[in-house]
Amino acid sequence: PLTFNRIVGWFMAPFAWLMGIRWEDCDVAGGILGTRTVVNEFVGYLDLSAARYTVSERTYTIMTYALCGFANFGSIAVQIGGVGNMVPERRKDIARLGLKSMIGGMLACFMTACLAGILISDPDTVPVKPPPEKPAVAAKP
Repeated sequence: PLTFNRIVGWFMAPFAWLMGIRWEDCDVAGGILGTRTVVNEFVGYLDLSAARYTVSERTYTIMTYALCGFANFGSIAVQIGGVGNMVPERRKDIARLGLKSMIGGMLACFMTACLAGILISDPDTVPVKPPPEKPAVAAKP
């Protein structure tokens, strides 16, 4: 189904690819980056943990760095409210620069993720296998 998260994911997929994520994982990674941008990074990390066994370990590691930051729409409101109260005469300037600062913060996180992608030497292409299930222990008579 066509959802807002999926549309934002399609927009963010090329950025995920530029960070070094395999194209096969970019749809999932883009959706998680979209969630991080629209909602916040905590929900993005929850989505990443849900996708743990569907993406490669490399993708998982790169996404861990890409999600680390406060570049989302809620942070713009916090910036306007918090800093705007300290200097009320500059509130309009802060509001005008809010989106630009969010994009700058997002690019900074993406650059950190790019460096993590460069430093990961093993470009594994297999998804991480879930931990083996423990065999049931028979009850002692």
